[in-house]
Amino acid sequence: MFASLRRLLRSKKISSSWRADLRKAMALLGRSLVEMSVEVAFLLACIGLERLLVLSNSKHREQLLKGVYLFSGRNDADRSDSVEKQFDNAYDKRCDFVHKGEAGSITLTDARIVQEILFNVVLNISTHLKPFNSKGAVADTARKIDAARRLDIESRYWPRNMLYWHCTTQKLEN
Repeated sequence: MFASLRRLLRSKKISSSWRADLRKAMALLGRSLVEMSVEVAFLLACIGLERLLVLSNSKHREQLLKGVYLFSGRNDADRSDSVEKQFDNAYDKRCDFVHKGEAGSITLTDARIVQEILFNVVLNISTHLKPFNSKGAVADTARKIDAARRLDIESRYWPRNMLYWHCTTQKLEN
């Protein structure tokens, strides 16, 4: 993964702003992983996801959920333990913390979920440069896949070989 990320960050095929977003998201993930405060670790990982998945003119929650679904690499949104549902729950806690100052409900599990998702977003962007060569391309692909899911049809826009690394169980899914 790191070799493909290094190639991506050196590539002339992506804009300098997308390269900066990727670098910043990786730095935020690294800081999140070593942060002693669960609440700060959680927020750093959330900010990293927002840096990669949210366009400035979009609704944050909606855009993040579409991106999380795309990068979870699985079609399990109906399961109660799906990555998308876990993130939606964690995002509620993020909003409570940011907008109401209520940090008490954020757990280490919430931080790990967001860190895992951010790791997988970076993993799949770095190994799928062609469909994800800009933030707009990520948002566009996520929007198309979400539309196909809502219509209950197979999406031809889903990139092949999407991976999902489960950090807690150390398992890789295709």
